[in-house]
Amino acid sequence: MIETARANVAAQFTQMDAQTLPFPTVYYDAVIANHMLYHVPDIPRAIREIRRVLKPRGKFHAATNGENHLRELFAFLEPLIVERPLHDGARFSLENGRAFLAAHFDRVERDDFEDALIVTEAEPMGAFLASTRLGKKFLDAAKRAQLRAQIQDRLAREGVIRITKSVGMFSAQ
Repeated sequence: MIETARANVAAQFTQMDAQTLPFPTVYYDAVIANHMLYHVPDIPRAIREIRRVLKPRGKFHAATNGENHLRELFAFLEPLIVERPLHDGARFSLENGRAFLAAHFDRVERDDFEDALIVTEAEPMGAFLASTRLGKKFLDAAKRAQLRAQIQDRLAREGVIRITKSVGMFSAQ
C-alpha cells in the first residue's frame, strides 16, 4: 500500500509501530490511520503517540469498520468454526472510536460511508472467507466445500446475497 501511495501522492509515507513513533513532538500536520487501529495491541497508547507528534492544529484521520461490517458474510462461517466471538467489541470501531479519540482530542467528527456488497457468485465469496484468519484456521477441504454449497444454495433461493458494509472515518483535532 505504501508503494502505491508513493507512486500517486507527493507526500512522505512510512510504516512503523503506532505505539512508539520515532518522531519529535509536534512534528506533523496530519496523521492517517487507514483501517489499522483495530490491529494495535494498545489502542490508547497509539492514540497518545499520534497526538504527541501532531502540531497544535494538526488533524488525525482514522478510517475503521463498524461492528456490523460484513456481518452477513461472516454468518456463513459461524456454523463451521469453534472460535467465538467473531468480533471483538474492545477493538477500535465506529461504535467506540469517538470515546478512544475524545480522551486525547478536543474535536472528533465521524463520517459514515453507506454501502453494501452484492454477491452474485459463490466462488469469490467462498474464496474470500477461506482466506481470512478464521477461514485458514478452521476450514479444511470438506468445510470449504460445505461453505460453497451453503452459498450456492442461498444464491439459488434469493438470487443475490446483500452484505452490509459498515465503514467510516473519524477526524480529530
